[in-house]
Amino acid sequence: MTGADVLTWLYGLSGTVATLLYLPRISRLSRDPEARRSMGLVNWCAWSALGTVSFLYALVVVGDTAMIVVTGVSALLQGAVALLALYQAFVDRAGLDDLSTEL
Repeated sequence: MTGADVLTWLYGLSGTVATLLYLPRISRLSRDPEARRSMGLVNWCAWSALGTVSFLYALVVVGDTAMIVVTGVSALLQGAVALLALYQAFVDRAGLDDLSTEL
């Protein structure tokens, strides 16, 4: 096993760990309006956009399957967090009832 093989394996593992770390946050955000209100909306939207650029770079330029999967899943989960924050901002500004508290 070469050093490149080890790094490839570690990169894939890091993506799996990152994915697992997003899931409890997304679960809490889907149920808790106060958690969504406490998020940095601009930051998460920026991270989501930057994650999408990383995914597209991996897809179009690099072409490495592990990198495409890791950056793609990360961008998807960052987008989910940003959408939950955007949802709460919309609910608050529109004065609507928050449907997530009924789940």
